[in-house]
Parts: sequence; structure tokens; C-alpha cells
Amino acid sequence: MLDGGADAVYLFNYFGSIIGGGEWTREEYLRTLRAMGALGELHKLPRRHAVTWRDIVGPKEKYEAPLPAEGKELRFEVATGPAPEAGAKVGLELALEAEAEAPAVTVNGVAGVLEAREGGVVRFEVPVKALEGRERAEVEVKAAEGETVRVMGVEVAIGGLAKGGRP
Repeated sequence: MLDGGADAVYLFNYFGSIIGGGEWTREEYLRTLRAMGALGELHKLPRRHAVTWRDIVGPKEKYEAPLPAEGKELRFEVATGPAPEAGAKVGLELALEAEAEAPAVTVNGVAGVLEAREGGVVRFEVPVKALEGRERAEVEVKAAEGETVRVMGVEVAIGGLAKGGRP
């Protein structure tokens, strides 16, 4: 949001991480909140960019959510903000409905390499050059020959993907 020109970021009811024994330590949580006050500080941290959708639609509004999506070839556009520095780890994570063969993926035309699979979650490593000079990632997903793929989630991680889905 800051990269897009917002003056500030407000996280409504974003307390669960430190209340009730969440995964984050209090220090991690406070460091993240402080970083949200300065774009330069945010660029130093690992970040994730997800395909999202609205769950509230106005009266008579025509809206089609991007996920879930099913087909032989699918495309998703993800706003990723400033391009990562050379050498940064870039990952793509897909949540698939079924455990079919992993699809082939590209990010801005650069092929991703299958890194790991845990159930319906498939992770790919993407060469950092895929995001050079860009602030968006066009993700293409191509099902294995003769199959279709049903994608439930799409995330681009800059700074790497850690086990359990957190950078």
C-alpha cells in the first residue's frame, strides 16, 4: 500500500499473532509494525504478495473473483511492488485443490522450478530476473498434458518461502 502511494497502513484487528500464543514473537510483531511506517524499511524485509478477492459486492455489481480458478492454462496478475535486489530469493506458491501432477509455471515469461510439494501446496523457485524492472508478476499456470488444474491460492514471495508458508 505504501508503494502505491498510501500515507499509512492500518491493520484492523491484527492482534492474533501476539495474543493467545500465535507463531510470531512479540519482537517480530513489533518490528513488522514499525517497518510499515517507512517504505525503505519494508523493502529490507521478506514480503509476500497474494492474489486476493473481495467477499463483499455492491448491489447489482458484476464481480468475478479470480480464485478459485480452473482450467488447462490460467493467468494471474500479482502486484509485487519494487523489484527485488539481485540475488534475492523469489518463490511462487500455489494452493491446488487436488494432488494432481504439479503444473508448469512461469512468472513474466520466466519458468519456475519445482522446489517442494506438501499436499496441495506446490512451491516453485523463480529466478530473480523474472521481476527485474517490474512491479507486477504475470503468473501463468499450465496443467500437465491432458489434465486441468484447480488453483485455490497464488502467492509470490520475495525474500524466500519458508516451510509453513511464511517468508
